[in-house]
Amino acid sequence: MKPGQTQVSPAPFYGTGNYRPGESKWNARIFDSRIDALKAIKAAARAEGLVAHFLDFQWKGGLPAELRPEAQREALEIISTWMQANNRKTFDKNDFGHGPDKIRLDEQQIFAYGSYSQGRPHYENRIFDSRTQFLIELKRRLQDANFPIELVDFHWPKGFSEEVRREIQMEAAERVVKWIVEHDGAVPRSYELGLGPGQVNLYGPRLFGLNLYSPGQSLAELRIYDSRADGVKAIIEAARKKNIVLRLSDFDWRNPPPEILLEIQQEVIDKIVDWIEKNGRAPSGKDFAEDSELGSSQARIFGSGHYRDGERHAELRLFDSKEDAVAAIIATAKERGIRVRYLDFRWSLVTDSLRAHFQREAVEIVREWMAANSGRLPKSSDFSTGSNDVNLYYSRFVGSNVYGPDGDFYESRIFNSREEAFAAVQTEASQ
Repeated sequence: MKPGQTQVSPAPFYGTGNYRPGESKWNARIFDSRIDALKAIKAAARAEGLVAHFLDFQWKGGLPAELRPEAQREALEIISTWMQANNRKTFDKNDFGHGPDKIRLDEQQIFAYGSYSQGRPHYENRIFDSRTQFLIELKRRLQDANFPIELVDFHWPKGFSEEVRREIQMEAAERVVKWIVEHDGAVPRSYELGLGPGQVNLYGPRLFGLNLYSPGQSLAELRIYDSRADGVKAIIEAARKKNIVLRLSDFDWRNPPPEILLEIQQEVIDKIVDWIEKNGRAPSGKDFAEDSELGSSQARIFGSGHYRDGERHAELRLFDSKEDAVAAIIATAKERGIRVRYLDFRWSLVTDSLRAHFQREAVEIVREWMAANSGRLPKSSDFSTGSNDVNLYYSRFVGSNVYGPDGDFYESRIFNSREEAFAAVQTEASQ
């Protein structure tokens, strides 16, 4: 024997060659088989406080099927121990090798790819049948060790099965909810979905199946959800399980599908009607800017400012116009027995259709006042915002003074003249 070698030949030690059953030296064997010998070596090493693995030995004829479960347990033990010792929640191919602080295993052998994939020379020496099988077992093992890891953090070069996708979807949704809790209920904006400091540690396009992760694109197999709609709904459901209320309208959307847009619009309208019921008036621009209960900016809801057609945030608007949004507010309020009028809101641009609404509402206000005052027509002095007055500015009602043709507020007039205004009241009265 050469220096450094064991003082026993491999054939008698392992029961191979002439030491196999039926051969001439069978009775001179030490162990019946290589497996028995290595099991004895492991036991002896353990008794001395040492560690030996089946994976430390070469298997020229392939890893015996009966040893594969034990080899799998060894691989899980080696990698889980390395991760905990280095406080690592994931690893990549560069962490494997025989240098300092490396995982002393062959990544291809563990995951059955490369020369260890099916049909390749070393397939019989694979440890696990796939990356999926290994990582699911690793997650379970580390969970039991109170060192949780998440599949979403690992590299999946060939994508993942639907089983794994469901697990990753759950992890991703819970990660977003955790971020929301840590940020006092704030929902992450698109720029906060990333891998940098303070971000959610999820890449937005991958999370929602966008850009290169969308169907037909190069990274589609690595997407977590098929769409933003699917992802957001899953996040909302994960939050609900933690008694956190989230809505579709809390999230950033660009050109949402029609069914999602309708839900978002209704959520926003419900918030506004709740606010009106609580405060007894329609919200102003200042209220939208300062009151978080309203949920969104006035410009985004009404499709104005940077949310108009052709502007940089046009795809994020909720309604195409303020007139459309207010019509929805009025309709929802009416269903709840709350009176809201177009005249309750401030308008910078009055269309012909909007002025028609003004006129109808103004006549209704005057008619209600007349009914409470023995049917008499109001005089100009009866118009004011006091509790016993016609709740209109007279000059606006009849299109005079600052609401006249030369006035600064001409576009906000209700009628063009006193004659036209009271003719409309009389017409209504005669019907």
